[in-house]
Amino acid sequence: MVSGVMLTLIGACGLGALIRYMPHPVTVGFTCGIAGTIFASQIHDLLGLTLPAAEPGPVVPKLVALGSAFPTLSWAAVSIGVGTSALIFVLRRWRPSWPAMLIAIVLVSVAALVFQLGVETIGTRFGDIPQGLPLPRMPNFSLELFLQILPAALSFTLLGVVESLLSAKVADGMTARRHRSNMELVAQGIANVASAMLSGMMHAGYLLLFMMIAAPLARYIPLAAAK
Repeated sequence: MVSGVMLTLIGACGLGALIRYMPHPVTVGFTCGIAGTIFASQIHDLLGLTLPAAEPGPVVPKLVALGSAFPTLSWAAVSIGVGTSALIFVLRRWRPSWPAMLIAIVLVSVAALVFQLGVETIGTRFGDIPQGLPLPRMPNFSLELFLQILPAALSFTLLGVVESLLSAKVADGMTARRHRSNMELVAQGIANVASAMLSGMMHAGYLLLFMMIAAPLARYIPLAAAK
């Protein structure tokens, strides 16, 4: 939501046209950097590594710690991670209409339980998922929380600006038209604010349904498969 507000303000202030001065290598590097950061955060559980201390947050110390823990690699976790990915790709190609991710997670979880592969699961890491509902309360809005999420919100805003306007430029080349950068950003920002509220309600509904039906089963999902 904060990112959506920022996007709207950038467009309303007429700063969208400045995207044309951003070098293409910078845009590609920024996007690849985000992808690399996300991938680095999945290595720990994907390879089943055992760290002597908490996993560092910054990318470089994280990679150093993961490299030092590489001898603890779990081939069972690697097999589960690779097998889950392969199963998803096969199902999407063979049966595109099927819920490939859900099917893969279920099959791999059953296999890990039946064959006692000894990999870390959601249950062994986090315990059981609560099946009761907490009492309703207002969301926690505070200056401290805002300052905490501000760096991530700025990153999302920059990514939204770059990706949205680059896509619009590609569409211009295909349609022989010219987009309006500032209007594009205002629309993108309003959509982000609205989707933050709508997706939150839908997410809560799905979580409620999951807690009522499948909460006891989630403990058996291997973390390597979830990654």
